[in-house]
Amino acid sequence: MADSSEEFSVKPKKGILKPEGEDPTRFVVTFSPREYGKAPHGTLVIRTSLMQWTYKIKGVHPKYVRPQASSTIRGLMDARTKRAPTKARNAVRDNIKAVKTSTIFEGRPRRAPRGLGSPQGRR
Repeated sequence: MADSSEEFSVKPKKGILKPEGEDPTRFVVTFSPREYGKAPHGTLVIRTSLMQWTYKIKGVHPKYVRPQASSTIRGLMDARTKRAPTKARNAVRDNIKAVKTSTIFEGRPRRAPRGLGSPQGRR
């Protein structure tokens, strides 16, 4: 292919054309893009001793087709990593219970925190 991009190739490069009336000689032009952007173009020239045919070739990039992938998760768990289901915990109740039994507050009377709702907070 004369005056063409390297992304084009033609087969056969040389050969003998079949005579008129028989099945036509087949030419295969391949376009293998190496980068995307401007569509490359080229010229295909077929020469014989009597005639010459010239074809303008324009490369067209293939349409993007999004891959169809599916996610899979194995629901099986190895016996070594399995744990018995744990009982639901009430963290608020456990924290209140821990504060009541803590020794930090022993010996001192507990006072309500000062704030908008307490009488000491209004001055």
